[in-house]
Amino acid sequence: MTAKRCGKVRELLSAYLDGELDPATRAAVEEHLRECGPCGAELEELKAASAFVRDLPEAELPEGFHPALVRRVRAEARLIRARSVARAAGPGLTGRLADIWTSLITGVRRSPLRSAAAVAALVILVVWTGAFVFYMGLLVPDLSEMAKTQKNRAGSPGLFSGGAAPDSSLGDPRASGEITPGASGEITAGSGGSGGVGTLGLGSEPGRKVILNAFLTIGCDDVGRARDRVIVIAENAGGFVESLNYWTDAAGAVSASLSVRVPVGAVAGVLESLRTLGDVLGEQVSRVDVTAEHIDLTARVTNLRQQEQRLLALLGRAQSLTDVLVLENELNRVRTDIERYEKTLRSLEERIAYSTISVNLQPRAAGPKPDAGLWERMVDAFLKSLAWMVGLAEKFIIFLAALLPLAVVLGLLWLAVSGFRARRRQRPPGI
Repeated sequence: MTAKRCGKVRELLSAYLDGELDPATRAAVEEHLRECGPCGAELEELKAASAFVRDLPEAELPEGFHPALVRRVRAEARLIRARSVARAAGPGLTGRLADIWTSLITGVRRSPLRSAAAVAALVILVVWTGAFVFYMGLLVPDLSEMAKTQKNRAGSPGLFSGGAAPDSSLGDPRASGEITPGASGEITAGSGGSGGVGTLGLGSEPGRKVILNAFLTIGCDDVGRARDRVIVIAENAGGFVESLNYWTDAAGAVSASLSVRVPVGAVAGVLESLRTLGDVLGEQVSRVDVTAEHIDLTARVTNLRQQEQRLLALLGRAQSLTDVLVLENELNRVRTDIERYEKTLRSLEERIAYSTISVNLQPRAAGPKPDAGLWERMVDAFLKSLAWMVGLAEKFIIFLAALLPLAVVLGLLWLAVSGFRARRRQRPPGI
């Protein structure tokens, strides 16, 4: 028996058992089975399997099968009708969008997580609406602000006894970076400064010599404008700009670093004005007491002046040339020491009289402030996710644009190879 004939007979065994074969085919199969042992054994196995299946208990449909079947049939009917409407609308973009929307709705209805999907869609809709309203400038109630309001109503002492708090920038020249000199030529410091400087004390005890330095890091919306305001503030305070650096990094962000010198009595007002330029990200004030060093330098200069006067008196009474040369050499040494100590003393007094304020200006960081409410942080996170998606789409488009030349070259090569193969197939044999 050939394997091919056995294969054909084995395909007919199921129909042979069910009595579905015509007489001629049935006789041929029976003749083959009498002569082929393997095919006969397979027939017996098939008979045993059929008998085993017939003896199995009848399965009952699960509870709720019929209602589920009816819902499934109705959903399929709605899907068919929607597809018919989409096809009737035409093969254009509208029809395809309708088909996609219908498939999406049907999938959500079939999914066991339809409730979760509905809640997620509702949350996205609420946050999107809130973000739009918030950035359109409308007032959005915030939980933290509501809590503050309730606390004030309960009797918590507020900054103002009644009505809305007045705008501190109205009528205050410091709000625009202006400085108002006081009667003594120094800046009149307000009482609204932060406590960082006040804890160290900008003033010093009478008779003490103190070098005062300050460091500020400010986040600004417009670094160029803030830089100009720093210069104006320093000049109006009677100071000057000692150094200025202005640069743009690889990402296009503009930053600036300035070092200004202002009279020590004007430091408080200058710092208060600088804080109005943006968000104060860091502030540091240092005081160095140089009273002992100043006293030591002053005493040295005084002693050297007295020594100079004595040497001049001796030089006037000198009788020999040797004495004159010795006294002049000593006088030159003393005068050199006087000049050196006086130079150091002048530098020290200048540092005491004019404080150094280092200001670092950088772009304001994107996102809500540290004291922002819950709603503002939610809106910021939502918009950041949208920005990330837009950025990802832009990068993908740029990636496709980068692949375009390669795709053109590969397309031209494919056309050339396809044309060559086509001409080769059309070439007559023997050429």
